Parts: sequence; structure tokens; C-alpha cells
Amino acid sequence: MLTKISISTLFLVVSITIMGPARASERKVILSKKFLNNNTYQIVARGYPATDAEGIKKRITAKEAALLNAQGVASTLFSKSLDVVKSGKVFKYSFNGRYATLYYRIHKPNLRLYYIGEKGR
Repeated sequence: MLTKISISTLFLVVSITIMGPARASERKVILSKKFLNNNTYQIVARGYPATDAEGIKKRITAKEAALLNAQGVASTLFSKSLDVVKSGKVFKYSFNGRYATLYYRIHKPNLRLYYIGEKGR
């Protein structure tokens, strides 16, 4: 089982690997993040395909990058007692040929109680 720290580390490694060190910082990957209600938090993330990917692999690597971006951010916004991977799911996903946009929703009763915000860990 991956811990939130290892998810954040994996997110960084995958982002740098897929997008390259210079390009990773130039691209906006988190489009929005907000509570939809007391029990649901939504992160809209973007993911870019691996530079050498073509065809279906381009779509798959972009979706994976978007998912890791969303989960990586979520792991910094909620307490360690909440597993953002188990509590979250992809609500909506699209790919326009250049990047994937993914809506990731975390749902748990009284989710706001687990929120630690931008201050992180």
C-alpha cells in the first residue's frame, strides 16, 4: 500500500520523467480544487503525455499523469489519516490530443474534518 508521502514522491518523479524537468514547471497541471459539499472535494487536474508516446499510449500516459497530479495534490491537502487514493475516484476525463483533463473527487462523510489546507504537512 502506498503512503501519502510515497504518492507525492511518485507524483514528482513521474511528472519530471513524463514532462521533463524544465517543462514540468512551465505547465499548469492543477486547474481547480474545491469542496463541492461537506463530504466531497474535487480536483481538476491536467496531465501531459510522455514525450515519445504515440497513439493510444499518448492518451494513457496523459491520463496517468493527470491522475497522479490530482492524487499528489490531494495528499498534501488532507490529513494522513485519510487515504486519498481509496477515498477518491475519477469522475470525468477527457483528452484533446495534447493533454488530458481529469476530474478527481474524494468522498467521505464529514470530509472537511480531514482537510488541513494549503499549509500541508
